[in-house]
Amino acid sequence: MNTERDSGSSAENKRIHVNEPIAEEPHEHEHVHNHEHTQAVIHRLSRAIGHLESVRKMVAEERDCSEVLIQLAAVRGTLNAISRIILKNTQMWSALSHNC
Repeated sequence: MNTERDSGSSAENKRIHVNEPIAEEPHEHEHVHNHEHTQAVIHRLSRAIGHLESVRKMVAEERDCSEVLIQLAAVRGTLNAISRIILKNTQMWSALSHNC
């Protein structure tokens, strides 16, 4: 599947290939990621990836749409939890660095 979508830029007619990873611009930040949080995020991401793979298998097997949607909601919940861990760690670091 080589799906393309318009990037929405009217100045340039760029196309984004959905299957290609988006190049991230390097960013510099002063905080160091807490090893404990990094390992928790990596662990949860690994579980979410496995869960999503099982959802893909469900779709390939043409399982009931309601079952697929329930599992997608569970994956979304996991991703939201991961986001909260990262955000909480970032806010905590930001608060500590501004109080010094």
